[in-house]
Amino acid sequence: MKNKYLIVGDFKGFFPNVTRVYPLIGYTVGFNDVYTLDDLSDGSVIIANRLLDDVGIMEFKSLIPKIVSKCEAIIFEDLGILELLKDEDIIKIFMPSHSICSKYTLNEYLKYVDIAFISPDITYEEIEDISKSVKGKIGLNVGGLLPLMYSRRKLKTNYENYYHKKITNEITENITKMHFIMSENEFGTVIYDKRIFDGRRLLNLGNISYYFMNIDLINNKDEFLKAYFNNEDIGDPIFLNQKTIYKLGGDK
Repeated sequence: MKNKYLIVGDFKGFFPNVTRVYPLIGYTVGFNDVYTLDDLSDGSVIIANRLLDDVGIMEFKSLIPKIVSKCEAIIFEDLGILELLKDEDIIKIFMPSHSICSKYTLNEYLKYVDIAFISPDITYEEIEDISKSVKGKIGLNVGGLLPLMYSRRKLKTNYENYYHKKITNEITENITKMHFIMSENEFGTVIYDKRIFDGRRLLNLGNISYYFMNIDLINNKDEFLKAYFNNEDIGDPIFLNQKTIYKLGGDK
């Protein structure tokens, strides 16, 4: 792939060094705009972040000849997709939401995929340390909305059916007062931090081959990208400056 930035979202303007990523219909959760393979031009990059069951795996398998002929690269999370594509001539990009948080995990996955993305759940210093030990091409999430949770259940629909009342896609947690965005389809629910992630500090790191941004649920996508690339204020560093807090058992 010639462009360094991989961006999900229906933006209209031209931005140099950017490749648009297309969510594949039936194999993604957490996106508004989804596409069939027939919608795409040759050489496209697709994302299939859905965790698949047996039926989903078999349905995906039937699409492989068309995916390989149509697409340059695929971003995925389910390792079943890797198994199906391991011998195919397509760039394989592994982007699990939360699991690559150490250099050992990263280098192990890089034995099997072309590119692997470090989790955005850890601090700048931790990401920097991991990136120094890389043995292949790696990527970072550098902006947009961060997924905090993915469930294969339809959480919004289930809540509405149980309590017999409608809720919006934007929710506030009662204790912390944190704000979240829910995105649900027939395959499950993704809950995003409503704060827009500003990860431009990560652009200073070496050894990074690709940068990813999910702006699909952000309003005024072109204005966001202009502000991003013009180094204007866009959001919050979220986890980059804040270590994950673990609470162990006991009173100490």
